[in-house]
Amino acid sequence: MHAFNFPRRNPRSIFTAQQRFSFGESPGELVAPKRYRAAWISDAHLGTRGCNATALLDFLRENDFETLYVVGDLIDIWALRRGIYWPQQHNDVIQKILRKARKGTHVIYIPGNHDELVANFCGAYGNIDIKQSAIHVTACGERILIIHGHELDTVVQNVKWLAFAGDVGYQFLLSLNPLINFVRRRFGLGYWSLSAYAKFGSVTYYNCGDWVESCTALVEGGDGIIAMVNCHPSSARQPAGSQADPLRRKQSLLAGAD
Repeated sequence: MHAFNFPRRNPRSIFTAQQRFSFGESPGELVAPKRYRAAWISDAHLGTRGCNATALLDFLRENDFETLYVVGDLIDIWALRRGIYWPQQHNDVIQKILRKARKGTHVIYIPGNHDELVANFCGAYGNIDIKQSAIHVTACGERILIIHGHELDTVVQNVKWLAFAGDVGYQFLLSLNPLINFVRRRFGLGYWSLSAYAKFGSVTYYNCGDWVESCTALVEGGDGIIAMVNCHPSSARQPAGSQADPLRRKQSLLAGAD
């Protein structure tokens, strides 16, 4: 390992230098990372070919957070048991999250069903907490319960072999995605995703989506407003944070992911 010491420089200019060769943007379009009070990402499924690690890396590079919730299935241990697939970009995602934690972001990791082994290590590790669930309090004082969707799935909880079989079928369907996306682009069909929110009486359910199909995340600004950020490759690329769509504020909130 080599260590180098450099004189202190303006952080904004450092960021611009680091991004010099990224995304093909002109220097005038480069801006410092947008900062959010909190963010939620889920179901990256690192270790699978369906993972859009590039989109996730872009999101992590272009945004900073006081608190980052990783809501399950960051690593797809089920898939890795069937065969090892781990390109450099997947390693970069892990390194980027760890680097954010070192720089002050409070990372809260809530294991899902595909990375359930991590649940055996619940506890605090520096600026990283591993928990079965969490409560987030927004800037407006609203409370959000954060869980991974498998907690509400009776098949995953009670019929494990069927869940494994379903996962194999799901991976096969994902392998058809390139063909489906080609047809969608060829005929001008839009992309549709369930990641958003739904109202059930006095409770609002939020779904932050995934990084296999929807490539979306939830973010909370300093005003307590929850917004959806769309990073899907089919979306027109815009400056960091400009694709955050505000969701309506509710009195009682429930957040989760599939």
